[in-house]
Amino acid sequence: MKLMIAVPVYNRKKYVEITARSLYECSNIDKTDIRVFNDQSTEFDEDFLRQLFNSKNSKVISREQKYKADSHAYKIMSDFIDSGDDVLFICDSDILLRPDAIGIALWYPVLCDTKKRGLLQDHSK
Repeated sequence: MKLMIAVPVYNRKKYVEITARSLYECSNIDKTDIRVFNDQSTEFDEDFLRQLFNSKNSKVISREQKYKADSHAYKIMSDFIDSGDDVLFICDSDILLRPDAIGIALWYPVLCDTKKRGLLQDHSK
């Protein structure tokens, strides 16, 4: 299963730095494709983001025009559909992640599929 982590960014440099640090402290981060979507930030440039998100599985995508939140989210969804990845994990640029967040994101679709096929008992009733 291929997991895309989408990090939409627009300014707020300190928050972006904290989120990146939190993201790279997650286990299983090497099993993901990290895409940083820059919506015409004015506080930093693409080089700053490349240094911050500097793993082999990271890519910075700078938009040619400013889309604002809703249109930017739509563009991220479109990029995900075109990517061939299986699961989209949107990590807003002001979020702190648990160290096991990526593992949970990788495991959850398998759990849902198992429940759907009746291989796992539903104890919620």
